[in-house]
Amino acid sequence: MSFSKLRRIHVIIIGCAVIVVVGVGMYFLLITKAQKRLTSETSRYNQYAQTGTPEYVNAQKADFERALQEVAAQEAKLNAYYNAKMPYLDFRDRKQGMIALWQEQSLNLGPLIVNWIAGSGVRFENANAIRIPAPPANPNDLSSDPLAPITIPLGRIRVTGSFNQILAHFAKWNSCKRLVMIDNPSISGTSPNLTCEYDATVYIFPRYPAGPVVEMAGASTSAGTMGVPGMPGGGMPTGGGGSAMGPPAQAPTPPPSGQR
Repeated sequence: MSFSKLRRIHVIIIGCAVIVVVGVGMYFLLITKAQKRLTSETSRYNQYAQTGTPEYVNAQKADFERALQEVAAQEAKLNAYYNAKMPYLDFRDRKQGMIALWQEQSLNLGPLIVNWIAGSGVRFENANAIRIPAPPANPNDLSSDPLAPITIPLGRIRVTGSFNQILAHFAKWNSCKRLVMIDNPSISGTSPNLTCEYDATVYIFPRYPAGPVVEMAGASTSAGTMGVPGMPGGGMPTGGGGSAMGPPAQAPTPPPSGQR
């Protein structure tokens, strides 16, 4: 394989990673900027509404309305991104948010990722070897920073296919229903039987920052949730502390190389 092709695949991989890191954070920053402007314009409008000239009051009102529209537009973009890429996690009630996170990591995420890779035009060689770790046991460990995502490492993924199939596979990660960053790629063999391995990590941004800390039934430990209703005492229900990503009994068989 030529050096130019190796560089090309790394450029695509880096592009996928940049989209993941920048996407949600960019929307948060734009909304924060718009909200600050709205606060400023609201203050100015209220200050001069009673004492300013009609022309000046009308000008301030127009600035206020534009700022209001900007906030609404940025929030709409962020909500669309959330709906396309995130499970609904609301940690304003930390206990309920932890139950939703447990369901995502133990029930939903594994089959979603496995089935997505199986349908991405490559052969998923090690689905049964990949496990999803347990979520935090203590809801008070959740960050209150809305820009601090929950990170879920998926481990080392191995796929095989032709050079073009692997390139397309990386590009298609941007259409996955979860926000996934890929890193540390390696590729070996000759096309059409190339083997590509890479690390994958899911990023989840909760819809709202975590609310007040909750009183626990006892000291928190990594082995259990200490009284959080609806969650098992040992974190994840599987013996290894995580959810296996292997295809479920009714999962579709991965398509042959080159077919979609």
